[in-house]
Amino acid sequence: MPSAIMPVSSALSSAAYGLGDAGRRLDASARRVAAIGSPDGISVDLGHETVQQIQAKVEFEASLRVMSIVDEMLGRLINLKV
Repeated sequence: MPSAIMPVSSALSSAAYGLGDAGRRLDASARRVAAIGSPDGISVDLGHETVQQIQAKVEFEASLRVMSIVDEMLGRLINLKV
């Protein structure tokens, strides 16, 4: 793999991991919130869950921004080669 592509690949991999992690965190929080009032008697701290969901949203947005930048970088690299 050419050396210029390695950092781009690494950034893309990190962004993809960030998207997946944010999705898992948001899903877990949503499941806990949905369990409020269930017969299982699960205690949920809504303040904590709100923070978890906001953090997941910020992580998701940051990962999307990295992917957008990588896409732009790849477009410029391709245009340089042509």
